Amino acid sequence: MSNEQINTQVLRSVLSIEANMEQVAQSLESIDRRLSNLEVKMSKVGKWLSLENADFVPTTSAE
Repeated sequence: MSNEQINTQVLRSVLSIEANMEQVAQSLESIDRRLSNLEVKMSKVGKWLSLENADFVPTTSAE
């Protein structure tokens, strides 16, 4: 294999790695947005539960 062929293969590999890194970065951004949305929803649910159950008395028997 000539130096030119090796250089071409290395360049292709580097470009492929860069493309994969970009995909990973986009996936991480998407996960971060989803986690932020989930955190907001969980906070709202927690507030709702604390308001709804302020006078709730749990029972041990099914009615």
